[in-house]
Amino acid sequence: MGVRAFLLSTDAIIAVGLLFLLGIMIASISLTPRFPYLSYQRLYANARDAINIIEYARMSSIRDMPVVQQYLSLGILSEEDMNKTILDVIGALWARGNITQAGNLTKAVLDALLPSKYGYEVLMDNIVLTKRGNQSGTVARLATIVSGYSIGKPVSGYVASAYLSRFSKINNAYLYFGGYVGDGNINATLSLPADAIPLAAYIEVSAGSDFQLYINGNYAGTFSANGSDMFANVKANIIPSLFVGGVNNISINFTSNQSRFIGGGFIRVTYNTTMAENIHYAVLNNTIIDRQYMPSVNGVINLYSSFYVPGTLRNLSAKLHYNNRAENSTIFFSVGNVTLYESDQTGTFNILLNASHINSTLAANNASLNSLSNKTVPFRFGTHAFNITFVGNADVILVTDVSGSMGWRLDRDGVIGIDRDCDDPKLLDPDTSRISLAKCLDKQFINITLSAKGNRVGLVAYSGLPNFFGTSNSVIIRSYHNLTDNITSLINQVDSYTANGATGLCGAIRKARIMLQQQSNESRQKYIIAMTDGLSNVQCSVTDENNTNGCIPRSCPDETFCEGGGCLYRVAYDAGTRSAPTIAFNVSGNGEWWLIVGKWDGRFDGFVWKEIKWVPNSSIVSGLGDVGYSSAPTIGFNVTGSGKWELISGNYYGKFYGYYWNGVQWVSDSSIVNGLGDVGYYSKP
Repeated sequence: MGVRAFLLSTDAIIAVGLLFLLGIMIASISLTPRFPYLSYQRLYANARDAINIIEYARMSSIRDMPVVQQYLSLGILSEEDMNKTILDVIGALWARGNITQAGNLTKAVLDALLPSKYGYEVLMDNIVLTKRGNQSGTVARLATIVSGYSIGKPVSGYVASAYLSRFSKINNAYLYFGGYVGDGNINATLSLPADAIPLAAYIEVSAGSDFQLYINGNYAGTFSANGSDMFANVKANIIPSLFVGGVNNISINFTSNQSRFIGGGFIRVTYNTTMAENIHYAVLNNTIIDRQYMPSVNGVINLYSSFYVPGTLRNLSAKLHYNNRAENSTIFFSVGNVTLYESDQTGTFNILLNASHINSTLAANNASLNSLSNKTVPFRFGTHAFNITFVGNADVILVTDVSGSMGWRLDRDGVIGIDRDCDDPKLLDPDTSRISLAKCLDKQFINITLSAKGNRVGLVAYSGLPNFFGTSNSVIIRSYHNLTDNITSLINQVDSYTANGATGLCGAIRKARIMLQQQSNESRQKYIIAMTDGLSNVQCSVTDENNTNGCIPRSCPDETFCEGGGCLYRVAYDAGTRSAPTIAFNVSGNGEWWLIVGKWDGRFDGFVWKEIKWVPNSSIVSGLGDVGYSSAPTIGFNVTGSGKWELISGNYYGKFYGYYWNGVQWVSDSSIVNGLGDVGYYSKP
């Protein structure tokens, strides 16, 4: 097998393959611009020019500098060094351990190139060579690669060339974000060699707000933008296996509707490959053909970036693809300070700016391709300032449960909660009533939905009256409001909601559907949003889908009580559920013991003792009504001085009811319970 190799440097013996990063950071000392991105662009351009001069200019061009003359006289530099680049000489001094001499030479060159208002710091392999000023305000960072230098190792000598038939190398691929990429969710691509095996991945960006990262459609994490958005506030590793050889699709989805931008940074993938060709550009007849892809922005287009021309620019073209849906807005694309494209038309466009168009536009603005050569060129693809008006076409019916249980505490069934206003700091406390929180959520929903012009909201409040006990006719709809965009009218109706009754969700959904059918049309989006705290316990007719009333079975499977059959929940057969009986002797004068008990469904059951057992007798509860739920009656003789047997029972809502026995049945008499108040819930009087 033939022996082959790649020659990295004619000046290195041991240091071949050792690459060190020479980085320049320029910080603004006194400039405080109105727009940070303009400051960044100016800093970036100055830094790029400075590093280009250090990298490509010969020492002979700065021979007359005092520091160079001094080094020549002391023998630190030779005439041979005058034919080398400034960067080569700085690197050689650094490699020999002459850090101070390397720093003095670097400082002399940069002080001559950069205005005094700019600060800078120069590092080589993370060793500070020289610096001026402190980091403050806007910062621009640039870097270049130099090979063949290592501290304490020779910097010149001889190397042998060889050839390899196959090799493996570790390389890095970068996705760079320019000075400003926004305002919206961002999509971009990063290309790796086809055989690439990702080893590591890393993200470092300046983000305007928190975002979620997706690689090739796979979730890569949620990142918090902590700290200033003028510096890298997101620094994190990424799972490398999410990347593949070839084109990788990268998505940044912001979790907020504000500050949706990346203000510079990069994503780096470290990979292993056996491929030698450069996947980023092609070479044809000594001409580099490079293509730079802009990230896509789903939002308001606002992209500031740049491209670097390392030689003479011979041809420049651009392709733009965008969808403008904002009326009275203008999309533009500029390179340098020349606008190459501008349009206020709405719709989706694919725009090709060919070389002829760009050349003529540059010429009309006293510019040319030559003026863009050998420098970093800023470009912008954006939208001129305009006002955004959100327009909707949604019709929404907001359905709210106002049954009796909505009066309970948030954290506990059966205990009445405290009614609170929406601005009460204790609104979310567990003792707040459910109806209070529901009303506040309704108001918030109304305000948000109607903030977009064109949307409409309707209301349906439902429960089931007269109560939640067995009944053949339960009125479900407590109130409703037709579709409207009148926020005040809707909120006034929400404020009128009170908690009472059963839970008839089926009738409420029917009412909402009927309202949409009658008040909306096919061109509008239609929604029903239902809010409830529990299961429905009211049946609706299965034969009439427009009937919004319902019924509640007394007990299952007693289907005759509810038209259409089938009850929604089981009611206990036993009379003692959540109750307690009361016993009295000789109420009717026949010398018998009576027992009366309230049931789960509100009715009362009566029993008479027949020597060895209790025997049901409905006549002794005649006239009592359906108030016995979750309570128990008590009987006393001549309590009020009437000479009659009297019965008092508390009901589910805490009220008390009084009755007296007239010899045939119980007769209601409210005077018997005067002064008791509403404390009868779950109690035995």
